Amino acid sequence: MNSSKLTAVSERQSLTDLMRIIKTLFATVLLCTGIVRAQVFLHGQLTAKDGLSHNVVYRIAQHPETGYMWFGTNNGLNRYNGNDFEVYGKNISAQQGVLAMAPVDSQSMLVSFFGGGIYRFKIPESSTAISATTDIKLAIKILPLSDGSTLLITSKGEHLLKLHPTNQIDTLYTSEPAIIDFAMSPEGVVCLATKQGLIILENQQSPPVELMTDQHIHWVEFVNGELWFAKGNEIWKLVDSVPVQIVRISTIESIHLFSVDSKGAVWVVPSSGGLLFYANERVIDLAAQIDMPDVVIQDITEDSNGTVWIATRGDGVLSFQLLRSASGYSGLPHKSLYLWTGTQLPSGELILGGDNSLFVCKDGKCRTPELPGIDAWVFVYGMISSGNQAIINTNRGVLSYEGGTGSFELLSEDVLISMVESPEGIRYASFIDGATYSIDSDDTHTFLFHCHSRVQSSIFHNGHLTIFSDSSLYNYYPGSETLIKESLPNTFVVNDVIEDHTGKLWCATSRGLYSYDGFQWKSFSKGSSAPNCKSLSMDSMNRIWIGTSNGLLLSDTLGNFETILSAEVLNNEEVGLLLEGQNGDLHVGTDHHFFTLKHIESIESVSSPRLLVGALNAGGNSYHPHHRSIPIRLPHENGNVSLSFDAVNLQSWKNSRVEYRLLPRQEQWSETKNKTLVFNALPSNDYVLEMRAVNAYEANKAAEYSLSFAVNHPWWNHWLARLSGILILMAVMVLLVKTLNDYQRKKYEQRMNTEMLKMRALNNYLNPHFLSNALNSIRHLLRQHKVSEAMEYIKQFAYLLRKNLEHLNTNSISIQEEESLLNAYLAIEQLRFDNHFQHEFTVSEDLDKSLQIPFMVIQPFVENAIWHGILPLESKEAGMVSVHLDQTKDKKHLKIRIRDNGVGFEYKTGSEESEEGRASGIAMVSSRLSLMDKDSKLLITSHSKEMPSAARGTCVEVLLSMAKLAEN
Repeated sequence: MNSSKLTAVSERQSLTDLMRIIKTLFATVLLCTGIVRAQVFLHGQLTAKDGLSHNVVYRIAQHPETGYMWFGTNNGLNRYNGNDFEVYGKNISAQQGVLAMAPVDSQSMLVSFFGGGIYRFKIPESSTAISATTDIKLAIKILPLSDGSTLLITSKGEHLLKLHPTNQIDTLYTSEPAIIDFAMSPEGVVCLATKQGLIILENQQSPPVELMTDQHIHWVEFVNGELWFAKGNEIWKLVDSVPVQIVRISTIESIHLFSVDSKGAVWVVPSSGGLLFYANERVIDLAAQIDMPDVVIQDITEDSNGTVWIATRGDGVLSFQLLRSASGYSGLPHKSLYLWTGTQLPSGELILGGDNSLFVCKDGKCRTPELPGIDAWVFVYGMISSGNQAIINTNRGVLSYEGGTGSFELLSEDVLISMVESPEGIRYASFIDGATYSIDSDDTHTFLFHCHSRVQSSIFHNGHLTIFSDSSLYNYYPGSETLIKESLPNTFVVNDVIEDHTGKLWCATSRGLYSYDGFQWKSFSKGSSAPNCKSLSMDSMNRIWIGTSNGLLLSDTLGNFETILSAEVLNNEEVGLLLEGQNGDLHVGTDHHFFTLKHIESIESVSSPRLLVGALNAGGNSYHPHHRSIPIRLPHENGNVSLSFDAVNLQSWKNSRVEYRLLPRQEQWSETKNKTLVFNALPSNDYVLEMRAVNAYEANKAAEYSLSFAVNHPWWNHWLARLSGILILMAVMVLLVKTLNDYQRKKYEQRMNTEMLKMRALNNYLNPHFLSNALNSIRHLLRQHKVSEAMEYIKQFAYLLRKNLEHLNTNSISIQEEESLLNAYLAIEQLRFDNHFQHEFTVSEDLDKSLQIPFMVIQPFVENAIWHGILPLESKEAGMVSVHLDQTKDKKHLKIRIRDNGVGFEYKTGSEESEEGRASGIAMVSSRLSLMDKDSKLLITSHSKEMPSAARGTCVEVLLSMAKLAEN
């Protein structure tokens, strides 16, 4: 590779590293500014007091067919049916705890114990020791397969095995280093986590694929066909076979294990203990929330109902269930959204109606439909559903909608106020003029009676129809055609009515909540400040949800109320719509919002907290909440702000919390259990501090307290100063990249020059003329029958070639080996030139012949002495080449002296080739010496033939640092 290619490669590598750094910084910024969707969990705990056989739990699994939860403890295997425990394997007391387990068929569990032994447990209790019939004595993880077999990791993690139902064992893979964890995709791809990276096994025929080599992978899991794994304190997953970092949790050193639930949230167990929850780009310390910061967790699994079960070492089994997720719907207006009626069809569509509003919603998206024959605003009075059809009463007529079609049909231009349906399928409709009709399956209208005031709502219950008007109640009995009219107490307006499991009616009225048993009315509102109740819904636990002008209330049938979402939480909006959804959800509509409460059956009533804020201290001054209209400006050198606060009406800090955010520095809400907020060294900016007190069910609560202040900008914080700083930083980074490229290029060129010079030196020995002449000389000896001389020269020639090839990849050689090589070379040269010169090699007695000197340093000068000094002599027999090695007087340098009595530098043979060869040889050795030893010296003295014979010739002295030689 030439230097230009080296530069290009170095620049590309440096730019790649720079882009990786920039991407990491960008991802960190995105993580820090992520928007959080509120998620609240219902926390439970099972211990030995509840029937668990031991509080130390190692493994958890759910049987896929029976649905039972299995807990492997320190004292047997526990089967849990939701109420009671059954314990198996306590008689195997010597095993000391469950190490691994997994379901293998409809009634069996395969269990590996710490003390050794693998057993198959069947229900009713019976156990078979698998380890007694196989070579497997211990397994640290078991994974069931669809064919009834299981995958196992052996005790030390060196083997991945497949155990068949017949107890036959197949070795699928042997790993070094050991397997830490493994997982398998639905397609049968197995991934192994090791200290040296990921190993992916697609099948036994394909070779394993290695990823993230030389990386310690702690944990691995397949989620929805995607491979997730943990490395250090980072969570990664494979996206199109490329590792992508999902999150780096800077508050911990490493991840012990993690699990991804069905909603895509990640449950993380740090190596130091505790439990973290990562979702929506936010990490939550769950262990701190449940007041168990020191909990030691050993396994995590999610059951088919979405409950996450956690095995602990000493705290039994923990469970977490998503209590509520308040989700908004796109496509709805942000203001003036007055909803009070709706229905949900089996197709999953929500039909919502109210004042100038009719919407069709599905999968979180809402649309305003096109209505046939209607081009003006629509006021929806009410609607009912029958099968997958919705009937909607509007001020423009009666519409029908068939679920899944997306289109409406105008049934009648008559205006209905209310419509209900009997169990027999007969509909009872009240028109705007008060007339009430029955409508059978053939769409035949039969007049029943006339209400003398505006109809508000109606219900069919206990075999008869009840209609509430502005001031009266009408009970109509279809069989006897009897109509009974009663006056409403307190002249209230009935906005909504439901029937409970006892047949009693519950009415949401303008004067609060009332019940009616057919004979008398009972009020459940106290005093004249009773809220205006707008809507009602009853859940599966026979609890009544009440939407009012003062928030969302929850009541039992005895009239015990609790506030679930207070008026402050809902920004004083009225709850006009409560609609029972699917899977135990409750759809809630207010003046401006529509959202869903998830799993309302698990919501427990709690009191709403109230936030009390004290003084804000900043810059040596105190600012109180009622002064918050006064602008607060702090000097840039004092950006320290503190605020004291308290919360009242909290049952406990464990269930309620105070949240805050400092805009624009912190967009997401953070929670605190302290009673003082401190912000140190705030940078120059305009800030808004918002706070709120919330309980477990008020994640959408708006800010109760807001305070604006500013930290002044210094002159160096001007945009021009920032731009200059950015430019300087970019220049420094470019300079660093350039310096790195130059260093790598120079280092590469130095290495290449060294190797090139070695090859050039070796080439002298392998020169075709040298080889040809040497072989011709040997052939000449053989023709003269000088066999012994020829054999000696062949021996020297072979020795010379072998030794030079051996030292091809080395930079140094001992003095003793150099002497042998040089003697072999000179012997061959003497043969070529008929012994027309003499030579000698001497070493000082105080010099160790094992000392390493640079390879191929002496030979080029000896060659120059022969070819350019001795051969041009008229009398070659008088030629002499001597080599002497000694130390300088100060013992700091090794002196190598090569001397000849040749013609010197000025003699030329009619062509300049010889002198050019001499010059190139000197330059080659000089370059090598400068690369290997910067302290080396090369001295050359030469005298031409005009000098006396005793003084002419050339002397070369090479000085090498003894310290450098000893170091090498």
